[in-house]
Amino acid sequence: MRYFQAAMLIFIILTVILIILYLKVPKPPELGTAIVINKAINRLYLYQDGQLIHIYSVATGKEIDLTPEGDFRIIVKEANDDGLGFDHIFGVRWMGLKTPDAVDGLKYGIHGTNEPSSIGRHVTAGCIRMSGNDIKELYDIVPIGTLVRINRGSFIHWHFTDLLHYSIRLLTRGYEQHLKNI
Repeated sequence: MRYFQAAMLIFIILTVILIILYLKVPKPPELGTAIVINKAINRLYLYQDGQLIHIYSVATGKEIDLTPEGDFRIIVKEANDDGLGFDHIFGVRWMGLKTPDAVDGLKYGIHGTNEPSSIGRHVTAGCIRMSGNDIKELYDIVPIGTLVRINRGSFIHWHFTDLLHYSIRLLTRGYEQHLKNI
């Protein structure tokens, strides 16, 4: 019972802290259309003319260094309603980023997915994944040449996000144990 109560208390505290951290919106990097991605909390912020237009949940690299960080430009846009890539792993839209090691925009991109449950998690090989409807919406808004700023996010974001996931696992185990004792 104490195990369950401790896990629940940790979960509540971390949830409140994460809510506060999630509410902090980054500044737009430039006027016009721009995107900011916070890898730690897996959020994509869309700006137009310096105003925040939309916040999307995304998936980023399963390891911290897989998704590149810095300022990049969208240089390739590809759409196919039948799906892109083997088994449609890129969903139906691809927006390729020009990075120092991929000047053609084919290595890293913002794209859809055939795994919608991965959104909001750190699971990719380096790209930024979005849900099917979100990527379609973003694709229609964002022109080639759009600035994409990818930030690591703060030390606090990473560790509290990890702690929250850990406390959820503890809470689940504690609840299962609690049910066994009833």
